[in-house]
Amino acid sequence: MNKIRNFLISFIGVGIIGFFASKSTQIGVNGWYVTAVPSALTPPNIWFRYIWTILYILMALAIWRISWQDKSQEKNKAQILFWTQLILHLPWCYTFFALGWIGIGFVVIIVMDIMAFLTIWHFKKLDKTAAYMLWPYFIWICYATILNLAYIVNNGWAIKIQ
Repeated sequence: MNKIRNFLISFIGVGIIGFFASKSTQIGVNGWYVTAVPSALTPPNIWFRYIWTILYILMALAIWRISWQDKSQEKNKAQILFWTQLILHLPWCYTFFALGWIGIGFVVIIVMDIMAFLTIWHFKKLDKTAAYMLWPYFIWICYATILNLAYIVNNGWAIKIQ
């Protein structure tokens, strides 16, 4: 029964964060993002929907696997790191996409990168499979960091929203 409950908590928790992040993202994608100078590395917008769906599923499965572990300080630390780095996705989407504050978004995503790496590090101590499930997410947000920087270079630190 615990595994079922933890499965639901994992998927609902990740899903809620993903839902609200996508709402902030849609504001920018339907606004300033269309007129901004993109990076040559920016993929087509349609890719993001599919990639994030896969990443959220992998993240939910990873934190679910960690929930199986015996109670310990390491498990608590790993769970706190996971939810912290995932929750940071909200202010990144909001500052970068909804507000067009791409410089502040860059600072937030750098912190996300660090927190995601630390999460993988601590997951690996508990469950290597769960840690491996987070690598695609980490690689993707590092790629997003490069894109974020390119938007700063191409458009400045903030976009003036009309």
